[in-house]
Amino acid sequence: MLIANKKVFRLILILTLLSTLVFSGCAPKKQSSGGESGDKVKISMSVWGMPWEDALYKDIYIPEFEKQNPNIDVVFHNYTKYDDKLVTLAAGGNAPDVMRQGADTLPKFLSKGMNLPLNDYIESSGLDKSDFVKTVWDIASKDGKVYALPQDEALLTLYYDPAAFKEAGLKEPDHNYTLDQMLKDAETLTIKKGKKVERYGLVQAWNSFTFSNYVMAFGGSIWSKDKQSSTVNSEEAIKALEYWKKLMVDFNLTPYQSEMGQIGPDVYFQTGKAAMFIEGTWISPSISKAAPDFKFKATSFPKGERKVVTARSVMWAVSNESKHPDEAYKLAEYLSSKEALTKYWQTLWVAPPARYSAVKSEEFKNVTGFKDIPGMKPEEYEDKASWIVDTFDNKWDTQEWIGPHQALYSNEVDNAIQSVLVDGSKVTSKEALEKAANNINKAIKQQQ
Repeated sequence: MLIANKKVFRLILILTLLSTLVFSGCAPKKQSSGGESGDKVKISMSVWGMPWEDALYKDIYIPEFEKQNPNIDVVFHNYTKYDDKLVTLAAGGNAPDVMRQGADTLPKFLSKGMNLPLNDYIESSGLDKSDFVKTVWDIASKDGKVYALPQDEALLTLYYDPAAFKEAGLKEPDHNYTLDQMLKDAETLTIKKGKKVERYGLVQAWNSFTFSNYVMAFGGSIWSKDKQSSTVNSEEAIKALEYWKKLMVDFNLTPYQSEMGQIGPDVYFQTGKAAMFIEGTWISPSISKAAPDFKFKATSFPKGERKVVTARSVMWAVSNESKHPDEAYKLAEYLSSKEALTKYWQTLWVAPPARYSAVKSEEFKNVTGFKDIPGMKPEEYEDKASWIVDTFDNKWDTQEWIGPHQALYSNEVDNAIQSVLVDGSKVTSKEALEKAANNINKAIKQQQ
């Protein structure tokens, strides 16, 4: 009888241990705290950018985050050849816990399964998604899952020299400015003496990013609705490239790339050799630093059939292989907080925060600069940055030009543009874009 009781006792003990193991394995993951020993959790983060940007993270963000979370230590990395580096690290199981990622390269990372879905974290943390610009969630999500938290949304911008417009007796550009008017003004603002051009009407980067805004403004698209085929051979896209051809080849209102050499379009603009300049918001502090006395202004991209502004975001992702995803999410959430984004804008002002609460705050008007980066005086806000709030309010911003096959689009359309805009080229806009679309779609089918 005693032996039988012992057997029953052992059976009960085994069942109790098994049930404990099963239920503990099913329990939701708790945020690690470094254990009872007081050890800290160490997580890593990665960015790209200039050295002076690093100071913002190392001197401000990380110390503040660690102060708020004394159980977490953050290791900072800045990588060159960033996207390839992340892919290589992830392949070896060494991806940073928190990764800064661009919207146009995010699809590549998702295709490799590098990012952790954040839906549960977003819900449990109470993150207010409605405070963020909607377009960024569209880019950060796939099949109902969110794979990154938004940081900012850089916007394609029309910069112009108000003195040049006044001298020519022209009305300054505003939100109602059209592509037709810009072409006319570029011709008026171009100053030629013989064969020499002393000032061009317009300069810009002649690439696929800038091209996307023209295509959409003319009423076209970059991708089909499912984003599995290219539509860059549409009538609207051809019209956009023909517009560029008029600017450069037909009327010589902008310099050929061969004429510019190693000089960027920003140098033409900030030295008075161009009256208008189309580029992203990230160039504003650079112009201010290079030409501190230049009283330039900025507004939204001109409208065509449609009023639209090409946008591109930067986001914070958590590695799918992170050993400390709870702590990593905390850092990503902090880096996308109103507090952090406001500081980012006030110091670097390269791209407006993706949060409405940050953009519409009084702090948004107070750009102090940082180290070697000049600020923006409060009295300059209306001329240089108020248009950003209008763009968000009117929802002109879009990232619809971004798709899962972005590298194909960039390479093929860049080649198409150059084949048409080379001096003496006989290639038509239709031929170039038909070739680009065919190459893109052929490559997509081969990948499927």
